[in-house]
Amino acid sequence: MTVIVSKCESGNAKMPVITMDPVVIKDRFMKAVAS
Repeated sequence: MTVIVSKCESGNAKMPVITMDPVVIKDRFMKAVAS
C-alpha cells in the first residue's frame, strides 16, 4: 500500500476553455496512455 501526501493551494487556475469534442479528448488520451 502507498500513501501520497501533497500540499496544494486552494482555488482554480485561469485556463482557456477547451473547444475540442470530449470524445476526441478521450481518444487522444487513450492513445497516449497506450504508447
